[in-house]
Amino acid sequence: MKSADNQGLDLAMYIWFMQIRSQAQPINGPIICKKALQINQMMNSDPRFKATTGWLERFKCRHRIRELDIQGERLSADVASADNFKKTFNEFCKACGREPKNIYNVDETGLNWKKLPTNSLVFERKTAATRYKASKARIIAMVWANSTGDHRLTLLIFGKAKQPRCFKGIRKLPVVYKNQKNSWMETDFLRLV
Repeated sequence: MKSADNQGLDLAMYIWFMQIRSQAQPINGPIICKKALQINQMMNSDPRFKATTGWLERFKCRHRIRELDIQGERLSADVASADNFKKTFNEFCKACGREPKNIYNVDETGLNWKKLPTNSLVFERKTAATRYKASKARIIAMVWANSTGDHRLTLLIFGKAKQPRCFKGIRKLPVVYKNQKNSWMETDFLRLV
């Protein structure tokens, strides 16, 4: 394999990679590319350097680095139950005389804003990536709209802090924000909205 054009940067990146992996922190391609740009700037190296995907692939080949999944658990959907529910629900709506514009779907989703990647680059000789304790810092977003899609209610966000620091100086939010000790949505909040 051809040696790196900038061997100083290549060595610095290799040392940085070893240090991060020794701490069992996950690393992916974009993280390596961003760090390469930072180190290149700190070393006052080639100002034309770009951490492209080609550079990343050559770096990985030179140092025998590959990608492994950290968490490979997959969710499986029960398609038969979902089809059965749709049929039962349609029959219920017809029996009650409900119109599609008056039927709303409400769903909540979590946003883990401190979550680390679920895969990591490791040395070729490694067979598994070390697990780490995942951050549970999250907010819950609740979205709702009617089945025709012509009426959407304002996004509802649940967080832990009563007055988050990031809202300091903001007078009006484009969302409804509620706080809850564990940042989970509770049915009492739906009565307030």
